[in-house]
Order: sequence, then structure tokens, then C-alpha cells
Amino acid sequence: RLGEADADVAEQQSKIEELRRQYRDKQAEIQQADRAIASKAARLGLLNDFQSRMEGFSDGIKSIMKGALNDCLPADSAKIVSQHLEVEEGWTSAFETLMGPALDAVALPDASELSKILAALRERNLGKACFQLAQSAFSGADFPLPPTIKKAADVVKCQSEDIAKYARNAVAGCYFCEDISDFAKFVSQNPEFKFFCAVARDGSMLDARGTVYASTGEKRDTESSFLLRASEIKRLKSEIDSDNDNLTALNEAAMALQSMMDAAESEIENKKNAAAEIKREISAINAQTNEANSQMGAKETDLQRKNAEMLGLMVNDPNIEAEELSKITVPTLVISGTKDMIKESHTKEIAK
Repeated sequence: RLGEADADVAEQQSKIEELRRQYRDKQAEIQQADRAIASKAARLGLLNDFQSRMEGFSDGIKSIMKGALNDCLPADSAKIVSQHLEVEEGWTSAFETLMGPALDAVALPDASELSKILAALRERNLGKACFQLAQSAFSGADFPLPPTIKKAADVVKCQSEDIAKYARNAVAGCYFCEDISDFAKFVSQNPEFKFFCAVARDGSMLDARGTVYASTGEKRDTESSFLLRASEIKRLKSEIDSDNDNLTALNEAAMALQSMMDAAESEIENKKNAAAEIKREISAINAQTNEANSQMGAKETDLQRKNAEMLGLMVNDPNIEAEELSKITVPTLVISGTKDMIKESHTKEIAK
């Protein structure tokens, strides 16, 4: 029983060590996830701060959004068109190239107010600004396109019905393509195809005048581009939500391991108590055995003493001289066995 109890304790101890190892690994994962979330949250906070301060917007647009032209274009009704657009993943930089200074254009419902607004911008020295009118002079018919060319209207989606017409005008006659040289070849092969401008994924652009703007292909800084910031903010929020879900799962797994360790610790304590109880029983049994052996030893000694006394009686007693025996006058019968310890001569002497 003691061997089995010790084996159970060793098995539980091994189980606890494995659980502790798993718990340490899980804690390391939790710390790593915490650091990743903290880093992304800090980045998100920075980008949100840039957005709130309208970093990347022209001075004129900042002034308008702060109410500098409330008398002719109230800030609470002014809407920046691109802030209501969602660009297909992978084309944000190309869209910024396409829009250029018009990226922060404010929707202007009433074109008759334009002269008043422009005059106020100049008089108050508010800086440059761009406006998007509801009317557009460009209308191109649908034309079959190869897979490497996309209509900008299919890549850029408007999220507000109030801004939809301005968004359509902003990308009217515009296209995105994988390579600007392939687009130029397509235009030369299809003279009936009409377009305003096209932008490749690397930022190179071709306009209706035939002017090509070559790009180095460098990625734009998300901190200086409000559109890229918005895309980055959306991505970070999604990743942080996913990371938080993963962190919750890690914490739950760690708590489950902790519960298992607690149960294993309790079990090993029970096993140790059982082993200790068995050891106490064995100790008690050993003590009883030693006591019994001691008593048996004492009895054995006493028995040996008594045997010695009996043998002494048989060997040494009765020690009576022959003269003393002759004084016995009563009739006496002396009996001797055929295999008696007493010598026959001694028996005959006793009988005389």
C-alpha cells in the first residue's frame, strides 16, 4: 500500500510540473499578446489624434470645418467627400494619387455660393481649399474592359446617400489599372474609348491629355495621409478586436490550467496524507511487533530458566546420602524403568 501511495504522489507531482510548464507558456503568450495590443492601441490613439486634428487637410478646409465660413458654408453642414468613401483594399494610394488636391474636397450643394466662398477665403486669408460640385461635365459610355483595368466607381464605394452624387462626379471617367503602360496601349488600340484619367497601383498616372506622371512606387506615410489613416484605423480596430478575443481565450485557458493545478495540488496533498497515514500504521505495527518480540524474548528466557531448574532437580536432587536412606523404616517400593536416566547400580543402592 505504501509503495502504491508513493507512486501516486510521484505521478501527481509529475502532472503538476507539466501543468506548471503549460501555465508558464500560456502566461508568456498572454504577455506577448498584451504587448501587441498595447502597441497597436498606442498606434491607433496616435492616428485618431491625427484625424481629430485633421492632419493632412489643407489650411482652407481646416478653417471651413472649424467654422471660419459659417456665414456662407456652415461647418455643421460641410462634408468632406472622401471621408464618406470606402476604397477597395490595395487601391487606397492609387485613389489618393487620382484625387490629388481634391482629396479633401468639400461637397458644395449650391454652385451659386462658390464666388462668395472663394472671395471669403481670399479676404480672410484662410488658405487653399477644394470643393466638389454636384454637376459633372463628363459622361462616358460603358466600354468592355480587360481584367487588368477597373472603373474607379467599382473600386470606390460611397457610404452616404447624401454624398453619392458628389462621389460619382469625383471619379467620373476615372480608371485604375495594374500597369499604366498597358492602359496606354489599351487606349491607343481603342480610339473610341473615352476617359478622364487612369492611375496604376504603383501611383503612375495617365490623363486624357496624354500626359503620363511616372511614380517611384514608394508607399505613402499613413500618418500624413488622412485617407490612409482611416484605412489603417479600420485595420487596427479589427486587429485589436481579434487580438482581444484571442487574449480572452488565452486568459480563459490560463485560468483552466490554474484550476487544474489547484485540483492536482489538492489531490497530491490527499495522496501525501494517505501515504503518511500508511506510514503511521506501519510504525504502529512495527512498535507492536517489537513489543511482542520483547515479551516473547522475556517468556523464552523465563522458560529456559525453568527448564534449567527442572534439569537441575533431575541431575542434582535429591542429594541424600546412603546412611540417611538406611534410616527409612517404612516399607518402600523402588521403581525403575528399563530406559531410566538413573543408573541401575544407583537404583539397587537406593533399594538396599
